[in-house]
Amino acid sequence: MIHIYTAGYMAGPGSDRPDWRAELNKMVGAEARLNIDWLHPGVPDGVVPGTGDSKLYMVRDLAQINRADAIVALFDLDQARSLGSASEIGIAYAQGKPIIMIDTSREIGSLDFARALSVSVWPSIETAAEAVAFLAKGFPRK
Repeated sequence: MIHIYTAGYMAGPGSDRPDWRAELNKMVGAEARLNIDWLHPGVPDGVVPGTGDSKLYMVRDLAQINRADAIVALFDLDQARSLGSASEIGIAYAQGKPIIMIDTSREIGSLDFARALSVSVWPSIETAAEAVAFLAKGFPRK
């Protein structure tokens, strides 16, 4: 079983952003999903994703990064600035965790630091899902 933390903008009840985590989970396929323990950042009950006080949930997010074997990070600058995600992958990189980056941004240059920290960079959730599925298949269920 592999533990994968998902860094990227928050979506969920009350949010108008697409739920990229659900899309990724679906695209990795049923066989790979059996080997993945997804570690998602979260917000307290009743808080709309993308709002609220990060001091309430940052400790939980950092604990999940510490537990993770790998990180999947989405950078979609049309949806969010992703400053939290940038911090999270910096922490993961410092811990030696492999980072799979999904970069849907059309901006050149502004995400170079994140690209440099990642072991692989993919232009879409769909293309990254194949890499995540392959990674998960190397960690059989226990």
